[in-house]
Amino acid sequence: MDKELLAEHYIQEGNCCTAAILRAAMELKGCGQQEDLVQAASGLCGGIHAGQNCGALTGGAMMLSLFDRAAAASFMIPELVEWFDSVYGMEYGSINCEDIAGPDRRHKAERCRPLINAVYRKCLELLEEYLSDAGRLPGEW
Repeated sequence: MDKELLAEHYIQEGNCCTAAILRAAMELKGCGQQEDLVQAASGLCGGIHAGQNCGALTGGAMMLSLFDRAAAASFMIPELVEWFDSVYGMEYGSINCEDIAGPDRRHKAERCRPLINAVYRKCLELLEEYLSDAGRLPGEW
């Protein structure tokens, strides 16, 4: 499957925002589906099930850390958060799930699915940039 479509694939399977991104990352890295890890990550969905920080954003942070914890902490996650805030924080007034999804459940389907895919693609972009800077080809995940 095309790596660009992995998150969408896992959304279609019924995974929540964080779990869809993490599953896509695990497949991309080739480390297998670690169900205990996915189960733990699903606790971050829906803004930690309390409408707080967007689960796609926390899933993106997990994805980046899965590939390189130090580089993720140093620059990839801060860049992801800055991008997310400038795009979705500005549009919805915060980076919290409750503000992005809103009270109407229909908005969640309309807003979250494209947002999850956008976060996943931004993570791919950050990883490709990092891998290139590290002297590895983007295909060498």
